[in-house]
Amino acid sequence: MAARAVHGTLTAGVAATVQLDAWTDRVQVVASGADIYATVSQRMGTAPPAATVGGDDTWFIPISDPDGVILPTPPYEPGAGDQDAPVQLSLISAGAAGYHVSRL
Repeated sequence: MAARAVHGTLTAGVAATVQLDAWTDRVQVVASGADIYATVSQRMGTAPPAATVGGDDTWFIPISDPDGVILPTPPYEPGAGDQDAPVQLSLISAGAAGYHVSRL
């Protein structure tokens, strides 16, 4: 289900895919309970690469930052229907973690 903001809980070591409605140029990810690692889809409407704990090419979202981390999303391509495509992220953590992902 697509949304403007998504809140959830991660199980340790299990990746979850989060989907937000429509194109946006950036998203905010906030972690609680444990640090989170994230990947973002490379093209609008496509699945993101699977995030891995401490893996290369992943974004690190520490619980120590109450404002979270702002991540860029794929560029908008006029005429490609991207503005209606969802933004997708893959999230994972080494421990149980809460997350909040929102469009900016």
